[in-house]
Amino acid sequence: MLPVLLQKHWKMQKRNEWMVNSCHLLLAAFNGSPGGTQNCVSYAMGLGKQVEFIPVPPEGMPVGEFFEKLMAGK
Repeated sequence: MLPVLLQKHWKMQKRNEWMVNSCHLLLAAFNGSPGGTQNCVSYAMGLGKQVEFIPVPPEGMPVGEFFEKLMAGK
């Protein structure tokens, strides 16, 4: 029997594939970290789906500081 973590990973991957296969546009709240969101975005891009990113602060950065830097760059 597979470890519980692998069982959950498989289910989440199938869910991501269903979402991507069913959409025209993928909105991704993604901070660049490896993991499930990255897998989902890569899958969507591989299918030629339009992907738009919602800015998310890197892990450990306070949200206020992130948005101050984001707005200063515009």
